[in-house]
Amino acid sequence: MNSPKQILCYLDCYTFLVEQNSDHDYRPMYIGTWNADFEADENGISYFSSQKDSINWPERFQQLYGGKAERWLDHRLSKQQNFACFMELAKKMDSNQALLVMVDLFWLPYSPPVPNQAYSPCADHQEMGEL
Repeated sequence: MNSPKQILCYLDCYTFLVEQNSDHDYRPMYIGTWNADFEADENGISYFSSQKDSINWPERFQQLYGGKAERWLDHRLSKQQNFACFMELAKKMDSNQALLVMVDLFWLPYSPPVPNQAYSPCADHQEMGEL
């Protein structure tokens, strides 16, 4: 049995889908990643925001693998409206589709690898869910 792939970033979600659902090589998705724009401020480094996404990952995924990838989050809508959109998409999904969600877990209590570090700043977390 293969050990599960560790998903550390948004891009890993795409490569996980390629690796699990096809015989294609997932590594071309990472080309140019190191040249991506970023923002740095007092809160740390960010590669994604409502205004910033230097590489259009859904477009790259479609170009390389032919699969359709669409952004479903609309930054103009409220959290409740986006959640309703998410739930509607989840209801309509079939077995060969996936929803990628980036979740901010900053204030969520968890068991960190280092004792007494709960609630410390951490990176965004990606979640791969199966329905």
